[in-house]
Amino acid sequence: MTRIELQVQGSSDQYTITVTKAEDSKISVTCTCAAGQNFTLCKHRMNILQGDTSLLVAGQEDSYKSARQLIESSGIMLEKSRLDVALAETGKEIAVLKKAMDKLKKKDNAAKKAFAKVLD
Repeated sequence: MTRIELQVQGSSDQYTITVTKAEDSKISVTCTCAAGQNFTLCKHRMNILQGDTSLLVAGQEDSYKSARQLIESSGIMLEKSRLDVALAETGKEIAVLKKAMDKLKKKDNAAKKAFAKVLD
């Protein structure tokens, strides 16, 4: 098993990102922040996965390079690409639904105004 720890700077605290390659070649990337502890994809892990070192605490260049090699040798980046495509598609669907919802709200308001006129 290979295990690499990286320190990242959060909003108010430092957290540890752990990149682990198990004997079966599976890669895991964990974070000690609150979101990471709740099994939510946090910005700290996303930054490391995307190659963004802006949150990385200085002096960890060699560890980061090793972590990147593990990440890039796994299927994580392919799955990330699939996630990006799925999110883009979902975003388009949400935009269409928002437009439909706006039309329905206008229709609803018009019906309420028409009813209010009848009551006056």
